[in-house]
Amino acid sequence: GYGRIASTIPDIVEQPVRRTIDMIAAHKIRKVLTSLGIDEIITYSLLSKNLLAMAGISDRDYVEITNPLSVEEEIMRPSLMPGLLNAIVWNINRKTKDLKLFELGNIYSKESADKFSERRSLCIGMTGEISGSWVSGACNRQCGFFDIKGVLEVLLAELGVHDFSLKEIKDPRFSATARASIEINDVPIGVMAEVSAKILDGFDIKDKVYALEIGIETVLRHSSIEKHFKELPKYPSASRDMSIIVEKKS
Repeated sequence: GYGRIASTIPDIVEQPVRRTIDMIAAHKIRKVLTSLGIDEIITYSLLSKNLLAMAGISDRDYVEITNPLSVEEEIMRPSLMPGLLNAIVWNINRKTKDLKLFELGNIYSKESADKFSERRSLCIGMTGEISGSWVSGACNRQCGFFDIKGVLEVLLAELGVHDFSLKEIKDPRFSATARASIEINDVPIGVMAEVSAKILDGFDIKDKVYALEIGIETVLRHSSIEKHFKELPKYPSASRDMSIIVEKKS
């Protein structure tokens, strides 16, 4: 019977948790962006053709659903930008106009008649006012191109990328005065720009919107997020204040 079985504590064998480089990078990206006051959103992977056209994205290489459940789920998203703009207008319609949002998710494209690709992408959008700092005493101001550029610099630095460049591009989706291709070692990883007024009018967004979208897989090829530990110094640090006095001569 069960009463004859002695009570024992089972052996617990610890298993080390091994996370892939993609999981480590995703965790670090979310940690960095949320620390900068940017809120994460999660949007649908299925979009309507109308939303894609509103965002000014070409319909040549998208993945179309054969039997969609509705017109809102006709294609698999080729970019995170339409979902981001849709989330911005959704919040604005509910009286929240000062927004800093990001999404980390997969995008899909059609390479040939029977071959498709799935890639990890990051999209960040900013609109409205930036709160002033209590340290500097600055007042609130409208966000600008250099605000989102600063976010990009901090993020890439945390991912171990310290050398990137911005190059001018021609893209009708973005304003001609503020649009650039983001490159690492002359390899394009994404775009950063002010969304064009024409697209914002289609979404009924009155304020300026600054956005960037980068391919995570391409970034990770040039990043180094491994941590290297150094031995603590044996001796305490020392600082000296030295003054040099010379004669005054005419």
